[in-house]
Amino acid sequence: MSTSALRVLLAAAAVLLLAVACGDGRSDGGAEQETLVIALPSEPESLSPIYMDFYAGNWKVFNGLVDYDANLNLVPDLAAELPQVSPDGRTVTVRLRPDVRFHDGTPLTADDVVFTWQALLDPQVASPLRGRFDLANVLREVRALDPQTVEFSLARTDPAFIHKLYVGIVPRHLLAGKDVKSDRFNQEPVGTGPYVFREWRPGERIVLERNPDYFREGPRIPRLVYTFVEDENARAALLRSGEVDAAGLPPRLAAGFRDDSRFQVVEVPSADARVAVLPSEDPDLQDPRVRRAISLAVNRQAMVDGILSGAGEPAYGPFIRGAAPPAIPYDPDQARDLLRQAGWTPGSDGFLQRDGRRLAFTLLYPASDSVRKELALAVRSDLAAVGVDATVEGVGWDVIYQRLGEAGNVFGWGQPYDPELELWDLFHSSLNEDDDPLTNPGHLRSREIDGALEAARGSLDPQQRQAAYRRLQEALQADGTWLYLVQLRHVVVLPAGLTNVQVQTEGHAHGFSRGVAWNIERWELRR
Repeated sequence: MSTSALRVLLAAAAVLLLAVACGDGRSDGGAEQETLVIALPSEPESLSPIYMDFYAGNWKVFNGLVDYDANLNLVPDLAAELPQVSPDGRTVTVRLRPDVRFHDGTPLTADDVVFTWQALLDPQVASPLRGRFDLANVLREVRALDPQTVEFSLARTDPAFIHKLYVGIVPRHLLAGKDVKSDRFNQEPVGTGPYVFREWRPGERIVLERNPDYFREGPRIPRLVYTFVEDENARAALLRSGEVDAAGLPPRLAAGFRDDSRFQVVEVPSADARVAVLPSEDPDLQDPRVRRAISLAVNRQAMVDGILSGAGEPAYGPFIRGAAPPAIPYDPDQARDLLRQAGWTPGSDGFLQRDGRRLAFTLLYPASDSVRKELALAVRSDLAAVGVDATVEGVGWDVIYQRLGEAGNVFGWGQPYDPELELWDLFHSSLNEDDDPLTNPGHLRSREIDGALEAARGSLDPQQRQAAYRRLQEALQADGTWLYLVQLRHVVVLPAGLTNVQVQTEGHAHGFSRGVAWNIERWELRR
């Protein structure tokens, strides 16, 4: 038996034993309609919104002050109406709903909101959102004006701040005076959301149950069970055996479920791009003509048709609503011309040479990701056709982080919300020497890119910001360090009897995430 087949068998056996031992709805015939079992590719480290992934949105235990509707328009959540923003953008006022209680029955008040945001701002709490939201430079003060009203005072204009209010609110009465980093709350959370936390068996499952006292209409599926199955082939096997109901799969694996009447295959639109970030320290790639030639040489549509089985689109830059990047043609002849202009000529082996040196670089990809592997191989093949020698290596993330700059990397990025939430950290030269390997990983130094980002950050006018982001798209293409390849549609396999599923454009994610699960409390399951 092969190693991969053994992994599938062991994973299936583990989930089956767990179902029998713990009663996830499969061992009690009358309970099947009461439980939805979802396979995730990874296990979270925490269930507290202070430490959770801002974009994933899998866990319906908490509410933020605002949320997004199906079209990604901001809507009030714990807030009674959308927050009020002062004309200069420096003061944001939020009035809370009066009818919200935490799962232990304690009413939500402004003190809970203040406590949550002071925790996010506190460097000792070490929330990853502190850096992602630039809170040390943005948030001057948060205070309760009265039990139902909160005021945020900002140190600078932040056009995206209202979007940051999506973060879930935690209960002050359970965390005040405690070490927020180590408290059991991170594994046994108490929120205000439509589902109540019931159980977390590390390495096995998380169980959520319907909140009977939710301030809106309660969930229609009483029980959610999340299991953790890293191997994509194992997730497919568990779906077929009926041990799990739902899972995200790569497009080629999901294709096998399209003609199975037990399932529905859903494609979730996303802002999630796969990008080959070229090695910024390679002297042969310093010439922008070489980087432009590489971009012209890759056949993005072939990657979509073959690797993604049509579940995606060619990508030419970051996803920005209202500021789509210009298309880049697939033109290997023009690529060869640019390389020739840059002084590279074919050697006897067909690869380009200059001064006795071959035009070559290494492209890394995470070894566990089959889609990124295939994309890296496609890039290698396309570049070989114009004489560029790209060596591909599948390695772990620790190696990728260590070799940033000296080697290229196939990364995944993108989110469909306000661009300020992500693009500054990815591209601004002020973060070039930051300790975090994921801030400006391409080591960009561009006045044009910096200027566009600064113009977008400094304005509250939507049209001015869109114009700045269009300049950013053009500047990124002119620089060429970020080689955008494809934009994914995430593929999810669900039970045929599941209704009221409404997809929402989502950001970078793996498996089963916010874009399909954002309205999970409205789903109905008929077996």
